[in-house]
Amino acid sequence: MQPIASPSLPTLASMNAQETRTFFQEIREQIMHQLRTDEMLITTNTASAATTKQYQDLKDRNYHAVFASQRSSTTWFFMRELLVDYLVEVQGQANLPAALAVDFSDSKVHFWAEIQDDDRAAKRTLLRAQAKINAQYAPYGFHVSSMIVETSDALPVPSHYHVFEPFAEA
Repeated sequence: MQPIASPSLPTLASMNAQETRTFFQEIREQIMHQLRTDEMLITTNTASAATTKQYQDLKDRNYHAVFASQRSSTTWFFMRELLVDYLVEVQGQANLPAALAVDFSDSKVHFWAEIQDDDRAAKRTLLRAQAKINAQYAPYGFHVSSMIVETSDALPVPSHYHVFEPFAEA
């Protein structure tokens, strides 16, 4: 499974001992800074409810809640990245859909697209974007599904979908 991160970053194996120590020192400093910040916020009663709950769950050894919160954060991260990558892929093409909308489920982003009748190029653009994004995110358990309709189908965007304004009709 290949990471999505930039390939220009050095691997740990390629770093010398000093670079490795520096890397881990930076991580420790970032973690300690975050812990000190959270401690200050909690002791001054200015922490968000989510931050307070996170530490209360840790204190109570409520690991189900801790990991559920982490899963939620992880899902949000991947869904946001997947959505942006898909939109960049589609908007970088000449054949754009007439309308585009999105809905989310646990690990899938559902796109609804309306294309002009018999616009095979636009359909190819959407299917290519779906295939590319699925190849990139499937190893992490996230996927894109597409519903492609033509203008003559006269189907409305499903009410639970969110329409992207750049693609909305004026």
